[in-house]
Amino acid sequence: MLAGAVGYSLMSLGFALAAIPLAIAAFGAFFSTVFSWAATTNPDDVAISTGLPPAVIEQFIADAWSTFLPWLIGLIILGVILWILGYLSSLWILRSHRVNRPVAVTWSALGIAIVAGWVLSAVSSPISGLAGLWTPDFGRPGHLGDDGLSALQNIDFTPIIGFGALFLLIGLVLNAAVGLLSWWWMAHALRERRTPVDDSATTQASPA
Repeated sequence: MLAGAVGYSLMSLGFALAAIPLAIAAFGAFFSTVFSWAATTNPDDVAISTGLPPAVIEQFIADAWSTFLPWLIGLIILGVILWILGYLSSLWILRSHRVNRPVAVTWSALGIAIVAGWVLSAVSSPISGLAGLWTPDFGRPGHLGDDGLSALQNIDFTPIIGFGALFLLIGLVLNAAVGLLSWWWMAHALRERRTPVDDSATTQASPA
């Protein structure tokens, strides 16, 4: 169903855009808190370990937060908006096609699609690992040795970009397919069933 292909694609994209910045912010807050505690209690050890005064590192962390925090908040807001748009588009498409219980269909199909997405990710992870065969070996001499970053000019990144675009396209298609099948299944399972009483009444009302 179109509701699943459109709705689930938007909801999954919105969830990713909201969850990834939240995870990054959580890890950043945790590590910055740990470092601030270490710099306060053992400033000499921190200076010896990092080679920089704790005040310099704390200023760097503060500058990083002030730079990236607005972007993280913007991505979270965008993700929430996309998720809501996906949910509302699913309800609108289901209701426009007179599907029974559109809210129940959306939530139940969303749960099935999430589980199916996990299974597909587990199955496809070995296949996506094949892209590493075309990853440049930066540990070889001449890649990032004495020549520094200028050695990157000799590396062909076309296979990496091509495989990245291919896997992204495949992921979008599979995501839409999972949503389509999940929504179709739940719409079929929750469809309004006619009772024998309704059938007999329809038969009696029909002209001979």
